[in-house]
Amino acid sequence: MLKASLTRTVQWLKDFRADEDGAVTTDFVVLTASVMMMGAAHVNDIATQSVGIADKVEDCLADDIGDLLVGGDPETYLANLQSAAAACSSR
Repeated sequence: MLKASLTRTVQWLKDFRADEDGAVTTDFVVLTASVMMMGAAHVNDIATQSVGIADKVEDCLADDIGDLLVGGDPETYLANLQSAAAACSSR
């Protein structure tokens, strides 16, 4: 399946390169530009969400996990870890 797909792709690239019509080149340029613009339009959204997720992880590590490591004794370590995991996942 993959080999057949790769063969078709290679054949398409060979045909594309050999084609002398300007319309094929124009279509390819327009398609490539539209894909790039769609990607560029979402860069800000992805960056904003990444910062938000990083802030939540930082808050969880600083508040819940930090208290667990500093103030826990060996007997209650697992219970504290489970409560910290529940607190972090509810944010």
